[in-house]
Amino acid sequence: MKRYQFPSISSLRGFESAARHLSFSRAASEMNLTPSAISHQIRQIEQLWQLELFDRHSGRMALTAFGQALAPIIHEFLVRLEHTLDVQDCAQDQNVLRVNVHESFAVTWLLPRLPRFYSKHPNIRVWLSTNEFIGFDAMQIDIAIRLGPSDWKRTMQEVLLREYMFPVCSPDLIRRFGRPREPADLLSFPLIVRHRRELDERRTPPPSWLDWFAKYGLNDVTMPGSVVVPHTSMAIQAAIEGVGVALVRSAHIVNQLEGGHLVALFAPVFPVDSAYCFLTEEGRQLTAPMRAFYQWLKQETAFAQAIYDRQATPAAIASDLKGIDHTSCRTN
Repeated sequence: MKRYQFPSISSLRGFESAARHLSFSRAASEMNLTPSAISHQIRQIEQLWQLELFDRHSGRMALTAFGQALAPIIHEFLVRLEHTLDVQDCAQDQNVLRVNVHESFAVTWLLPRLPRFYSKHPNIRVWLSTNEFIGFDAMQIDIAIRLGPSDWKRTMQEVLLREYMFPVCSPDLIRRFGRPREPADLLSFPLIVRHRRELDERRTPPPSWLDWFAKYGLNDVTMPGSVVVPHTSMAIQAAIEGVGVALVRSAHIVNQLEGGHLVALFAPVFPVDSAYCFLTEEGRQLTAPMRAFYQWLKQETAFAQAIYDRQATPAAIASDLKGIDHTSCRTN
C-alpha cells in the first residue's frame, strides 16, 4: 500500500472551513486569517496529493468530486481530535466532573437545574457527554446518569428517579379536535412518534404508543398517520405547537405541564419500568466533586419525584383539563 504524505493540521482546518462555507472569505473570517492564506493552505493540500479540491473553472465556488468525498472525513477527524483533547484536558483538572447522560434528560431536566448546583459549588466544572454508555472501562467519565437498572459490568447502580408515561397535547389541539373521552379515541388524533435506534430499543425498551394502548387492553390497534421525530425534545415541541399528541415521560415534561403549555389526557398514568440511575465504577472511591454532585442530585431528584407523583394523580389531570373550551371527541 502506498504511503502518503499528509498536510498540516492548519491546512486541513482551512480546507474543512472553506468546504463548509464554500467561501474562502468566510473561512478566513472564521479562522482569523486572510483569504489568500486560506487559498495557500488549499494549494498545499492539492500539490501534496496532486488532486484538485475545488473547481476553479465554473465561475463559482464548488467542490470537486474528490473534495466532496474528503470534506466529511476531515470534518469528522477534526471533531474527534478536538473532543479527545478536551477529554484529556478535563482529566487533568481535579475540579472537573465528567458526567455521561442521555441527551434528552440533559436538555429537559439536568441543564435547567445546574445553576443551583453551581451556586453551591462554584469551583466545580461539569463536563457533559451524551454518547451511548458502554462502560467505565471504555469511557473517560466519572459518573453516569442512565436509564436502568441494567447489566452493565463493573458498575454500581442506584435508582434516582422513577417516572410515569402518559399522553399530552396542547390546549389548542383539544379545542380543535375535542377532548378524547377514552383511550381508543386517540386513534383518530394525529400521534407524534419517536424514531428510536435498534441499539436503544435493545438496551432499554422505552415506552411506545403500542405499550400505552396495550395498558388499556387495546392490543390490535392500527396506528393512525403519525408525525415521526428523532428526539424527545422535538416530540415535546411538536406537541406544544399543536402538531399532535405525544407520549412522554415525567422528567421531560414537568415545566410544560405546570406552565399550561401541555395537558395530560388520561388517568391513571402508568409507571415506566425503567428509572434514571446514578452509575459509578465499581470499587472507585468518590472524589469530592463526585460526592458533591451525588448529594445534590439526591436532593433534586427527591423533590422532582414528589412532583411527578402528584402530577400522576387523576385529580391533577382533571384539574389541568378543567376550563379548556372543548367539546366531546370528534367522531369520523
